[in-house]
Amino acid sequence: MKSRIFISLTLLFIFSNVISQTITKKRITTKGSAAKKTNAVKPVYNINQLTGKWQETTRRSISDNAKVSFTDSLQLNFNKRDSVIVRDGISISQAGYASIAADNSLQVAGDIYSIISLSKNTLIVNDGEFIRTFQKRKIFYSETLGKIIIPKENLSDSVSINVKKTIGKWSIYRTQATPGAAEDSAIIKGIHFSQLNEDGSVSGEVYFTKADKNVTLPFIAIFDKGTLQINALSHTWNLNTYKADGKELIFGKHGGLVYFAKPL
Repeated sequence: MKSRIFISLTLLFIFSNVISQTITKKRITTKGSAAKKTNAVKPVYNINQLTGKWQETTRRSISDNAKVSFTDSLQLNFNKRDSVIVRDGISISQAGYASIAADNSLQVAGDIYSIISLSKNTLIVNDGEFIRTFQKRKIFYSETLGKIIIPKENLSDSVSINVKKTIGKWSIYRTQATPGAAEDSAIIKGIHFSQLNEDGSVSGEVYFTKADKNVTLPFIAIFDKGTLQINALSHTWNLNTYKADGKELIFGKHGGLVYFAKPL
């Protein structure tokens, strides 16, 4: 009798232990599966939403959310699913890889931006210094600029211009120069005449390249009887004015380097 009771208790113990191990194993499996689902993060946006051309229209400082004046408007052309052509509105285009990571960071030709929002026609990103707003375009502004041929005799004499017609942002779309005219190497790429002052001078900002570097500086400009003097912090340009009708601005030195600009 005792022998039977002992055998029964032994079988009951073994059976209970097997059930306990089975339940424990099931719980671990279930917990692991749930954790895997929780950690799966997918980006909110995908690269296909960016197909097409995007033009930067607004720039704000991250530090104080103030609107920033700029002439180097960034252009993004997502011409293929995983590639992009980047141009800052002035310099040479750069092609590279394009992707959106799980944290919704946008990589374009080596630069990384954090996507704040993306809709059908508006893209807003954070580059660590500025908040940039892009609008979708069928064609970039620079692509609408035609090549206007100005007879050389029209540039032989400078003319006085209406300073009010220079106020605004201007993009240099063409230059005309004789060999050796650009020896100074400070070449204007864009200019913003922002404010007409009481003394007749104009405040603004000039974007130029010097020694293969892009530089943006504030300036005070003086227009006087067919001449234009631009006084920036580290550079001064003494130029002549040839045309300013609100649609085109031509300035420089006849026989030297002449700038042809269109409003941005």
